[in-house]
Amino acid sequence: MATCPFCAEDLAPGTPKCPHCGEDQGPRPAVPVGWGAPGKPAVVAVAGALSLLYGAVGFCGQAVGVGTLVALGGTGVTTQAFGPPGTGRRAFMLVAFVLGALASVGHVAAGVGLLRLRPWGRRLALGLVVYGIGMSVVSLPFTLPAQVEQAGPGLKSVIVATSIGGALFWLACLAAVGVVLTRPHVRAAFEPGGPA
Repeated sequence: MATCPFCAEDLAPGTPKCPHCGEDQGPRPAVPVGWGAPGKPAVVAVAGALSLLYGAVGFCGQAVGVGTLVALGGTGVTTQAFGPPGTGRRAFMLVAFVLGALASVGHVAAGVGLLRLRPWGRRLALGLVVYGIGMSVVSLPFTLPAQVEQAGPGLKSVIVATSIGGALFWLACLAAVGVVLTRPHVRAAFEPGGPA
């Protein structure tokens, strides 16, 4: 006696169609390989798409920053944005601006690598997580005082709260990506011989 895999009713051996539920009993096609298939975690697709998006947003932010400085011109705007010449804040902001552009390129590359399940894409994404955590921690002391100084009366506490809250949210997002990319089933998907 055979059993229908769909309704669990007993069938005569070789029955082509279940008389109870109407389902064909013949061989089933193989499950298509996709992001939901075993070995290809869907979280990797999400991380890859978010990395591409973050890289694109970074490019836009860099372009707007450069465009604003060029359009408004003058040292007053540059001093306000980057700090007075010869200060640590100015040096940090200029280095951070260049590193931000490079990180945007890195996020696009990591996104492509993650979506293609390339081991270098996972390593690059993890490197960008470490970079992002480091920059978040290091940049707050350079950027927050200037933001508070430029804030109007009554806005200083709002600026501090939103800056610290935003930094904590960003750190949590980065930590989540780091945890996801180091999970055993995700690591296994990137190993040689894993899903193509």
